[in-house]
Amino acid sequence: MQWVEIFLWYACNLKCIFCFQKDLRYKYPKFLDKQKVFDIILDWSINKKTSLIFSWGDPLLDPNIQNYIKFAVENWYKDIRIHTNALKLSNIDYFENLVKIWVTWFIFSIHWYWEIHDILVKKPNSFKEVKSALINFLHLKQKYKYLVLDTNTVITKYNLNNLEILFKFLSKFPITRMQ
Repeated sequence: MQWVEIFLWYACNLKCIFCFQKDLRYKYPKFLDKQKVFDIILDWSINKKTSLIFSWGDPLLDPNIQNYIKFAVENWYKDIRIHTNALKLSNIDYFENLVKIWVTWFIFSIHWYWEIHDILVKKPNSFKEVKSALINFLHLKQKYKYLVLDTNTVITKYNLNNLEILFKFLSKFPITRMQ
């Protein structure tokens, strides 16, 4: 399987204390040029076994994300993944729409449990939204058996000694890989 990962740019609805992008989101345009994204998708679609990942910032904030997914499907991509902080996926209808147009795999960034997560990402109640997204995934997984979920956790001095709490919580969900 061949992979192409498209960094849709720096737009994000969090301000994580460990983010390596920091102020880049203010120095550059919010999203990669729309035509450039379509060109990348088309350029890599020659091999019909190519997987596509949308990442950086939060790709779900790009107003064109659904158009990109549909275009990728039209151009033979069989595996489409999104790396997200999952906040927008707390809306079950939005989440299911992405699955229906053929997102097959999600990678949620989850950095700890409850308040510590909110502190790390500098957004109150964000863990509550992530938890809702996890529950939504659980429901959608029953309907769409092919769905896959991974998680991504940045290890910091704030969560280093208590990661077992997070992983115990996450073990209640059908997660393929926790990294």
